Parts: sequence; C-alpha cells; structure tokens
Amino acid sequence: MTGLFADPAINEAGKGLFYGNPSQFFIQILAFTFTIAYVSLISMLIFVLIRLFVGLRVDRNDELIGLDESLHGEKAYSLHI
Repeated sequence: MTGLFADPAINEAGKGLFYGNPSQFFIQILAFTFTIAYVSLISMLIFVLIRLFVGLRVDRNDELIGLDESLHGEKAYSLHI
C-alpha cells in the first residue's frame, strides 16, 4: 500500500498515488507481480524436484497401517474400533 498512501509529510522522498505520484504505484504493482511470478516458479521447481527424487506419497500399505507405526514404530493413538 506504499504506492497508494506514501505521504510526503512523513517522508519527503516518497509520494504515493493519492499524493500525485502514479509511478510509485505502478512500481509497487510491478514488484508485486514479479514476486508472485518468482514464488510460483520456484515453488513449482521445488515440487518437481521433490517428486523426482523423493516422491510425494508413501506406499499404500504404510498409509493404511498409519505413518506413525510404519515409519516410527510407535502408535500415536490407541483407538479401539
């Protein structure tokens, strides 16, 4: 919101859109757009690398038994069904 509300009475170097400087607002929009694109790209890259090297799911049998018991050898909850 700096691009909108930057008040020259508080900081002489900065003016926002509401104080007659639309370029600051567009700089903020550009930075926001770049940040979203960068985070999306890096997150997708991390997702693909994890899927290639580690995998996204455990074995079906481990999932049915429960991850606490199959991976750690202990029961988290003692439920009697």
